[in-house]
This record gives sequence, C-alpha cells and structure tokens, in this order.
Amino acid sequence: MKPGRSVPRLPEQPFVGRVAELAELTSALTRSPGLALIEGEAGVGKTRLVRELLRRDEFTCVCLRSHRTTSPLW
Repeated sequence: MKPGRSVPRLPEQPFVGRVAELAELTSALTRSPGLALIEGEAGVGKTRLVRELLRRDEFTCVCLRSHRTTSPLW
C-alpha cells in the first residue's frame, strides 16, 4: 500500500447484543445537558456502540477521544 492511502473498511456488521447499552446511551443524550461518557476496556465495543447511535441519525454528536494510558488522578 502506498503512503497516504487509507486501509479499506470492512462492511459494518449487524448490531447485536447491545440493545440495553444503546437504550441507556440514547436516554442519557436526550436529557439535559445531553452528555455521556463511554469507557471500557479495549475491544469491548465502545466505538461500535457510538457508530450505531450515529447511524440512526437521532443525534448530532461531537465525539472527543482520549487514549488514556495511565490511571485517572483522583
């Protein structure tokens, strides 16, 4: 692959088994101030959950990403 070219994306897989999480996220975003924090271990489906939410076109979202490598300071 030549530099500067992106890797082709695989087709999106069906969204299964996360109905409760999607409902909870939708509920959080419909309340004021409409904010949600999505966190978890690598590979548990955080990105897929947000992609499904955005695919449904119910919300306009600003997603901030952080790859924290240390424990929070509290």
